[in-house]
Amino acid sequence: MINNTQDIRILLEIAKWGSFLKAAKALKLDPSTISKTVSKIEDILGVALFTRTSRTLKLTEHGQDFIKQMKPLLERWDQVFFQTQQNKIALEGSLTIAAPVAYGNSVVSQLVLEFQKQNPHIQFYLNLNNSIQDLSKDGIDLAFRIIYNNKKNVAHKNVYTKKLHKVSRYAYAHESYLLQNGTPKTPTKLKDHQLIVYEDSNGKVPWNFENTLSSVKSVNESYLSSNNSEFIYNAVAQGHGIGLLPEYMVETKNLMNGVKKILPKYKVTEGNLYLIYKERLKTRPTLKAFVEFLQNKIV
Repeated sequence: MINNTQDIRILLEIAKWGSFLKAAKALKLDPSTISKTVSKIEDILGVALFTRTSRTLKLTEHGQDFIKQMKPLLERWDQVFFQTQQNKIALEGSLTIAAPVAYGNSVVSQLVLEFQKQNPHIQFYLNLNNSIQDLSKDGIDLAFRIIYNNKKNVAHKNVYTKKLHKVSRYAYAHESYLLQNGTPKTPTKLKDHQLIVYEDSNGKVPWNFENTLSSVKSVNESYLSSNNSEFIYNAVAQGHGIGLLPEYMVETKNLMNGVKKILPKYKVTEGNLYLIYKERLKTRPTLKAFVEFLQNKIV
């Protein structure tokens, strides 16, 4: 049995140079080692790989077939070995991740901890901020960005993006509020209730409810508004009114004690979640590994 790749490399060098001496020189081995290796392999295979004379060295038909099959196998072996070494080295770097506060607290933080546990030599800095940050200026390797209201750009040029999924919110209210004010059965009935609305620098985010039959825009008046989903949840949980909460927040934090989803057939698809990064993934194995991890985890 051939026990190591070095024997195969010797055969490939002999076939390349057509000479034991030249192969020995290229591999920095003693010529006797080259000769013994060829004899050993020929004995194992039971066939001659080379025809030798005092002046020439040629591959036999068996030798040609053997070299033809072994060369790509050895190249593949080297590729896998090299890639494994590169991955080990690459996964010892650092990553700076940016995410919106609510999504970062609810989802990204847990994903970072899970990935870091699998790759303990990677250093993470998690930057939670609702403002749109400049990846280059702020030193951010990867940003989670929720693009609202059908905006087509992501406020940065020369970046790479990956769309992960749609982001949906549902209407929630505390049971104490519903007991006192009743439960609306359709989106059109929301006008009779105290609404707690998300508001960013572009204004109040409209409630465009969707179902299989219709899309209804709610009134734009609100009882409370904030640019922070945690505040909206707290207001809802204390019975101040009806608010739209990201489904990911409720599912991840299990914030259902007394807080109920109303109008479960209607949802507001407020935008899409994107990954944004400024470097090609093949140039950053650590970043590439984290992005692939996220794509497998986030559905």
